[in-house]
Amino acid sequence: MTFWLLITLMIVLSLVFALRPLLFRNIRQNSKDDQAHISVYRSRLSELAANKETGVITSTQADSMRKELEQNFLQIIENQPDNKDITEENNSSGQRWGTVAIIAVVTPIVAISLYLLIGSPNAINPAKEAQHTQSEQQHSIIDMVTQLESRLELETNDVEGWSMLARSHMTLHNYEKAAIAMQRLYELVGDQADVLVRYADVLTMLHGGKFSGKPQDFIDKALDLEPEHPMGLWLAGMASAEQGEYQTAIDYWYRLLPQLANNDAESSSVKAMIAQAQQELGQDRADDILNEENVATGSTITVNVSLAASLLDKTSPTDTLFIFAKPPSGPPMPLAVVKQQVSDLPITVTLDDSMAMMPTQKISNFNHVLVSARISKSGNAMPQSGDLITGSHSITVGNQEAVDLFIKDTIGVK
Repeated sequence: MTFWLLITLMIVLSLVFALRPLLFRNIRQNSKDDQAHISVYRSRLSELAANKETGVITSTQADSMRKELEQNFLQIIENQPDNKDITEENNSSGQRWGTVAIIAVVTPIVAISLYLLIGSPNAINPAKEAQHTQSEQQHSIIDMVTQLESRLELETNDVEGWSMLARSHMTLHNYEKAAIAMQRLYELVGDQADVLVRYADVLTMLHGGKFSGKPQDFIDKALDLEPEHPMGLWLAGMASAEQGEYQTAIDYWYRLLPQLANNDAESSSVKAMIAQAQQELGQDRADDILNEENVATGSTITVNVSLAASLLDKTSPTDTLFIFAKPPSGPPMPLAVVKQQVSDLPITVTLDDSMAMMPTQKISNFNHVLVSARISKSGNAMPQSGDLITGSHSITVGNQEAVDLFIKDTIGVK
């Protein structure tokens, strides 16, 4: 509102300066000249009468000179603007005011139209600007990934290139392509702890958050190589909790905590998982492990989800809609998931602990979570190219205000 008030003020000031010559143009005036002619005429009549009184001129001469004086005065008056001139002046004034009206209307329209055409209207709306920036960043990543893939077709042994490609596909939630890149990286470097845990993380996401099988094998091998590997301990604890081995999970996470002393967010997340695992075992929560403020039993999150009109033709009513809540850091496994259909849009849903995918990972364990939504034609919980998505939005757990999610982007499409 402030922006548009300033724009209006600037337009008004511009119009004042532009229209001033037309609004205040001097109209031809002759009143001063008329007064001067009348004064001279009266002076000469008085002089003529005085000469007649004193006998300087005769009455006949006086009458003749008076008539001549009157004729001269009338001739001067006739040379002043007549009614035709006044009418022309009035017409000119009407044309002038018409010009003023046209300029006053056209100038703001042209100025605002040009701004909307070549300016940045989104800059006055922080939310829209943020969405625009997020979309541009995603497109930049996609462009970079495309170029990197082209280069790796020629430089197939570039270790750093394959590592970067895997990270990029994880960022874009292209888990299948990330797994292919990690497979090539693993072939090039062999059993390295960092590569093994990253590969396990990718395969876990690819298989719907399940650690059993190859991901578990990679985690175990990584911890054999580096027993205190941070991400290995994190994933090992989650894998153990998935199998119901809560004490083993707690042991792994206790080993991890000292390495997170300088990372409050991840440390709080691990403490919350330890507390949850202790609850599953019927143990009391230790005050030095979990701050009660981080747990809000029954905490909920409300989200409003809508779809951009421009994407309606890319969906069908039966397409699957996923709505997620995820932790702000650590493994990207969802804390809660709601599954609906496109036909339900726009929709308002509430996420809570009853929707948790794992008993150790619940919304109530966090102060803040990330929420997002995705439309999948295949119905697969894992993102795929062509899925329609929103950005991730941070929201405070227990906040009474709903967060708006707007589906307007496509995975893997510029």
